[in-house]
Amino acid sequence: MIKVWDPFIRGYHWTLVAIVVSNQFVNNPSENWHGRLGYLAVGLLGIRFFWGFFSNFYSRWSSFFPTMTRIKAYYKLFRQNQAPRMLTHNPFAALAMIAMLGLICLLGLSGWMMTLDSYFGELWLQEIHSWLATGLLSVIGLHLFGVIHESYQKKENLIGSMFHGNKKLAPCKDKIEQS
Repeated sequence: MIKVWDPFIRGYHWTLVAIVVSNQFVNNPSENWHGRLGYLAVGLLGIRFFWGFFSNFYSRWSSFFPTMTRIKAYYKLFRQNQAPRMLTHNPFAALAMIAMLGLICLLGLSGWMMTLDSYFGELWLQEIHSWLATGLLSVIGLHLFGVIHESYQKKENLIGSMFHGNKKLAPCKDKIEQS
């Protein structure tokens, strides 16, 4: 076994999960838990952004950033049912992760804009916020499907690795092809 996901990444991941799930149920404007949790999520993203430059190899952006070269190489192998097992994110998972992070940032921005006097009560902004939330839930669904598929395909409990941080030290390929 090898320690891939450090305690910060695991805590960050499960805290974001809790925030996203909670924000589906707490939307009472008089208490504003929805907004507070949204700001907490954006704050966590800010910390994660910097963590991606200074953390261990597996959490660094450079270890999994989905370049076109990596995506094409992985897709070719994926279509042939020969996608390699990877210790960090495969290019598809990296795309999903970046999409989720971007959507959470946009949700935070649109939520904050709704509190400003100049945008307060604007239906178009509320609709955009709602569409972004739906988009986030859709990408999360794809992410969960990918985790389950990859766990089954590679015979490795990826959900468990996000709790304990370890992955099997079996043949794997973390670098598809650098661009």
